[in-house]
Amino acid sequence: MNTCKQLCIILFLVIFSSCSMFDSEALKISSLPHGTIPANQVFEFNFSRRVVSADSVGVWTTTPYVEFTPAIEGKFIWQDSTRLVFTPDAPLPGDKRFKGELNVILLKKLSGASSFKGDDEFEFATEQFYLKGAEFFYDRIGTKRIVGVKANLEFTYVVNPDDVRKYLKIEIDGVQLSDVQVMTTTGSKIIPIELGSLTQLEKPRTINISFNSEMKSPETNTLITMNKPFVYNLPGLEELKIYGHEFGFDGSDSWITIKTSQEINLGSIKQFITIEPSRTFKIEKSDGMGFTLRGKFEPGSTFQLKVKKGIESVLGAKSQNDYDADIVIGNIQPSIRFASAGMYMLLGGAKSVDIRTINTPKLNISVSQIFQNNLIFFLASGRSYDYDYSENEDGESSYHRYYRFNVGNFGKHLETKELNLTSTKNKELSTQIDLVPYLNNGRKGFYLVEIFNPEQTWKRTSKLVSISDIGLIVKRSEQELRVFAVSLETNKPLNNVNIDLISYNNQVMTSAQTNSDGMVEFKNFADLSKEFTLNVVTARKGDDFNFIALNDYRVETSRFDVAGKYDTKGMYDAFMYGDRNLYRPGEKIFVSGIVRNLNNDLPAKLPVRIKIYNPRGTMLTELKQNLNDEGSFEISY
Repeated sequence: MNTCKQLCIILFLVIFSSCSMFDSEALKISSLPHGTIPANQVFEFNFSRRVVSADSVGVWTTTPYVEFTPAIEGKFIWQDSTRLVFTPDAPLPGDKRFKGELNVILLKKLSGASSFKGDDEFEFATEQFYLKGAEFFYDRIGTKRIVGVKANLEFTYVVNPDDVRKYLKIEIDGVQLSDVQVMTTTGSKIIPIELGSLTQLEKPRTINISFNSEMKSPETNTLITMNKPFVYNLPGLEELKIYGHEFGFDGSDSWITIKTSQEINLGSIKQFITIEPSRTFKIEKSDGMGFTLRGKFEPGSTFQLKVKKGIESVLGAKSQNDYDADIVIGNIQPSIRFASAGMYMLLGGAKSVDIRTINTPKLNISVSQIFQNNLIFFLASGRSYDYDYSENEDGESSYHRYYRFNVGNFGKHLETKELNLTSTKNKELSTQIDLVPYLNNGRKGFYLVEIFNPEQTWKRTSKLVSISDIGLIVKRSEQELRVFAVSLETNKPLNNVNIDLISYNNQVMTSAQTNSDGMVEFKNFADLSKEFTLNVVTARKGDDFNFIALNDYRVETSRFDVAGKYDTKGMYDAFMYGDRNLYRPGEKIFVSGIVRNLNNDLPAKLPVRIKIYNPRGTMLTELKQNLNDEGSFEISY
């Protein structure tokens, strides 16, 4: 009997041990995205065991470790062997629901796990379209400047003012208003409205705001979500209320904004404000109701703000109570950047890169070389767009795109090293990175420098570096293309520089050398472009090499009038002038004109028509003339 019990105990221990071993082999994930997420969300997945080897860490990839529905364009990167990060290529669309599913088969295969435990599917959504807030205040309205009520309605996404006018419903103390005015014609997240004048302004009011469910945002193309009316309690006109404060810092200046129920009389307010520890500040009108204190309020500090009762609005109302607040100013968020956005470095200059950091104790630096013969392929496939997303004080979102690089087989990774940085809290630190150790390796090409925080390896800042003395300027028209080569060190023209025009499919369209003025002209560029599309212009003189990718450095001219002089069908040019520039009423105007044929032949006896307009754009008269033998004419009016 005892032997049987011992055998049962041994068998139980073996089974328990086997189950424990099985559990240790399972792949698990700590948490999955859920609920409402911001549009600039970066997705992070933490696994219980190693999934990839060290050579896969820190490399951007499109391998589908996670699949999203609807699809989200972006890339994955392993921060370490257990932590996977996915960054979308653009902000997520607003008011949208998503589903995600882990690629369990691939993850188990890579990790060598026998099973996966936990949820492999998840759901999340971006913020819904709804009325985020409202600010009501007293102000003078209309041409008679009587006192009334205005408001700013803040939505999560852009709305059409006409839709606000159509679907808005406002009740004051249970009575619906019928004459609410929308004070803008431009779509925005913040819409100003005017409620008009009210009787018994000294009474506090309860304001209910609601919208018809058919109201749609043009930004998201979704209907508004509003389960119940938005309620706002407006104090009486005779009482000025302080609603709270906000702190802001833009990297150099800091400010404290105090929100009030009415516009403040700034001329007498400073005597009511004290800040401890004492700081010098100036008072400005804020964008909404209230005022702003702008001064040296250092991040990482705590201040005691006191606004004494008695501050007065422009309408004569006064605050009835003191406002006391402890303002804790947080530290500046850690940041890293290159001091210069340019990519060209002087061949004879200091070969170092200036990096600026704030509150970053450690910094990783990665240097790679892109081989010269892989230039076109790297520009086409070795980089992709990423973005930075931000919101300003008015809630308006913006983002700028930049390149994210992948060296791959286009070059060679040279070194990654970690630097320990010592700097003053909340102060920008400059660090010079010497590139000389990486230059003389016997291979021609240009360099990729990447910097990142080792705690967040996916947040990388990168720049290409081309070390050369050749500076390039490219100008093109429909028919011709001109290339100018100058010395970046002396700014003088460079002659005998070999210029190659390279197409998108890596073909040399044509080649030429610069003249003594550092210029080469391709008059047959229109014919060359019939077969190939120009992508890159390269320059070579001796061992010196440089290039310019036209799409990266094209000068944006859409905001400027660069059409040039207009000539009729490329045939004629004309010039007109008067005997003087200023005439009194009733005086005769004498005008002479010259017409030339662009083919250099004088257009004698050619009929011309002259139209005279007044300053309002109305045509006063039309005259007809024939050119004389010299191709000119004279008129009077």
